[in-house]
Amino acid sequence: MLKEYKSMTQEEMYTLVHEIYIEGCMENAREKYPDATDLTTAIQQEEDSFVCFLQDFFTLPENTYYVLEKDNMPVSAARLSKINDFYYLEALETPPQYRKKGYASELLNEMITHLHQQSSVDIRDCVSKTNTASLATHKKCGFFIAEENGIYYPSNTVNNKTYGNAVFYPIKPANPHNNTMTPRMIRYHPNTLKSCFLIYSIKNLITTSDTANATTIPTTRITPS
Repeated sequence: MLKEYKSMTQEEMYTLVHEIYIEGCMENAREKYPDATDLTTAIQQEEDSFVCFLQDFFTLPENTYYVLEKDNMPVSAARLSKINDFYYLEALETPPQYRKKGYASELLNEMITHLHQQSSVDIRDCVSKTNTASLATHKKCGFFIAEENGIYYPSNTVNNKTYGNAVFYPIKPANPHNNTMTPRMIRYHPNTLKSCFLIYSIKNLITTSDTANATTIPTTRITPS
């Protein structure tokens, strides 16, 4: 089940950090305090910083967090920011105990399908050049490398350790639910030789139901005629 959050309570934010991003908080704490014997306080500070970031993140109405749940447990998450006329994807993460189960791919596929019901979609992100698992997941979901060096669009800075300048553009979402997507138009940008967009028409609409802070996004299985 995919949930879409436009806001979160503080409790929900800490749950997200603990269940999805605790590994990253621990790594950040170790990098900042390499000689520390007890990282408990440092890890807590990283968690608090993440929650402060989330509070700022949700002040912008078009910002969204997507959380995939299995048996009411969050197993993968990612956030989207609207920048100009495209979406910037960040923090796609699956905790170690849930990896190699296809959850990140499922999240991306359902997120893209959901966004396509509203309009054409241009999603960009940066992925470390050494993160072969994430690169493979993106490729599986229809993304491709757009630029040799990634651009972190929120601050408009280049990171040569990532692929990017909108590292990947979604071309053809891999759809495990047999939803039918028909490409309608390709726009090609010869100046970059690397960037193209597909605009899709969607034959199926995704219904949503509201919860306190999240919208559950069920996916309907459709058999093409």
